[in-house]
Amino acid sequence: AGIDVHAVDRAASHTHAPIVYVDPAAHHPTGAVLSRLRAESLLAVARRRDAVVVEDLSQAGLTLSPGGPGHADAVRPLAAADGSVIAIGSLSRTFWAGLRIGWLRAPAPLRGYLLRLRGAADLGPAVPSQIIAARLLAAADTGWYHDLRRALRERRDLLLDGLERHLPAWKRHVPPAGLAMWTTLPVAETDTFAHLAGNRFGVLVTAGTALCFDGRHRDGLRLSFAESPATLGTAVDRLAVAWEEHSRRLASGVV
Repeated sequence: AGIDVHAVDRAASHTHAPIVYVDPAAHHPTGAVLSRLRAESLLAVARRRDAVVVEDLSQAGLTLSPGGPGHADAVRPLAAADGSVIAIGSLSRTFWAGLRIGWLRAPAPLRGYLLRLRGAADLGPAVPSQIIAARLLAAADTGWYHDLRRALRERRDLLLDGLERHLPAWKRHVPPAGLAMWTTLPVAETDTFAHLAGNRFGVLVTAGTALCFDGRHRDGLRLSFAESPATLGTAVDRLAVAWEEHSRRLASGVV
């Protein structure tokens, strides 16, 4: 799981001034962590194809292994290995989705240009958001991050257990990081089911086609576990009922 370096190489060979966007800490939507070997291969492809690499580190603190970011398997930012990489991050994944505060690290030749682009769009984030962000960063110590990762790990495992008991036909891919889980369903496409689950049963899930630009992974489904345990339990119950109805419709030829 995660970024396909060979596919990146093929795409970059047919693209003028290619840009490679990668989330090494928690691939969206699988939650896969970019291995060091694959990271080295990706950087080699970028250098060979003269591509700009943009890495999104918004979920860098959301490693779900017990060791956390300091563990031996924790991701190493690509920018630490190659100074030409542009690194971006956000507080919206770690603290609050409504907190639109982020950061950017770029090579010196690009920095001024990017700042001018930002200045042309707006003068900066709202002052209240900046104050909230500063206070949150000051208050969030190592213990807070440890508790956050433990809570997310427990919710991921709760979702895994619920799917295993109520939806055993779904293939579950255990994410080592992030806020969501990737599943594959025994159907040709999941768009119809995602529509049914949302409109009829009030559970918002994302079909695989919405996350893949070339139309692959039509049998995939993204499930968020960044909710309370009670909400996750209710969601699994509703998904099971929705799946039963969807299966009946497929069997009768009505979808």
